[in-house]
Amino acid sequence: MRFNDRSLPEADDFAYLVQHLLLPLASPSPPNQARAEIECLLIGYSAGSLSSSVCPPPTSNQSFNIRTRVILLSYTLSVRFALTAFHSSTFETRLRAILAAGTQMLIIWGDSDQFTAMDKYRNWVLELGGVMGRGIDHLEIEQSDHFWRGTSSLAFLLSGSGLTYGYTGPTKDEMIQGIIKWIDS
Repeated sequence: MRFNDRSLPEADDFAYLVQHLLLPLASPSPPNQARAEIECLLIGYSAGSLSSSVCPPPTSNQSFNIRTRVILLSYTLSVRFALTAFHSSTFETRLRAILAAGTQMLIIWGDSDQFTAMDKYRNWVLELGGVMGRGIDHLEIEQSDHFWRGTSSLAFLLSGSGLTYGYTGPTKDEMIQGIIKWIDS
């Protein structure tokens, strides 16, 4: 994996690995049969979510129908300009293009994130949803910071599906169950 000050090479490396390493290992559909269904899930945390958010989704072919989903944990929205060497608009443009192409995305943040205010996240997902003409799935985790310390209760909203869940209790298990439900939907 390559690294530079803009995270774009990492995103392209992810795409290359999926398209040219993992897909060739999958069994193609036999002739005269429906294409095989493949699920591709990209997950990024903090600065790694920058790469995941702009990774070009793998392309379907005559053997495979590929469904790509992306999970962004603690996306570094407020400091993206610094982490991308002032190329924040490039990341926003690529992220919107990926969403417009039909990639499903789940954005997860804590309500006490040290880098991005809760309102900034909320406004961003509303803006993305308005541009895309559909809701953007997101989880807002109560009493959680950027580093996921201090999590004691969970309340989250899956806006794109219109489902609202509210939980209190052991949040790690509930967050995992919420993510599994989103993946299975």
